[in-house]
Amino acid sequence: MDILHSGRFNGFVLVSSDSDFTRLASRIREQGLNVYGIGEAKTPDALRKAYKKFILVENLGQSDEITEADKEKTNPPSKARQMIRAAIETSDTEGVWVPLGQLGQLLNAADPSFDARNYGCPNLSTLAKKAGTFEVREIDNVLKIRIKPNERKTGP
Repeated sequence: MDILHSGRFNGFVLVSSDSDFTRLASRIREQGLNVYGIGEAKTPDALRKAYKKFILVENLGQSDEITEADKEKTNPPSKARQMIRAAIETSDTEGVWVPLGQLGQLLNAADPSFDARNYGCPNLSTLAKKAGTFEVREIDNVLKIRIKPNERKTGP
């Protein structure tokens, strides 16, 4: 805590899967600093959500090439569909293209442990394409996404 109050740091990285660090991460964030976490898949949800961003240690050092063995350890892309859809819908851009960077921020805000690699994809654009129900296009040199028109909710 002495380091926290020294005012010399803009953020912290905690490398642990131990739930005992949940309060520490929360306390640091209460001071307005960013806290990033790195841990194993067994890390409790409460600790994951205490971080600004949580990264699975299994994903560190992973190249863009996802092997078949890696895919077997991940969720199918279709499991991310509802989370992506909810993030697009919260962006208040009904039927309009949402920049992929903005979508990534919304997904991270909803779940700090969100990572396309958890679904066997090297990046968010690949995940969105494989999840189905979304269109991904480059518009004005920016990758953007939207829910396919025939997949949008209609009426109440």
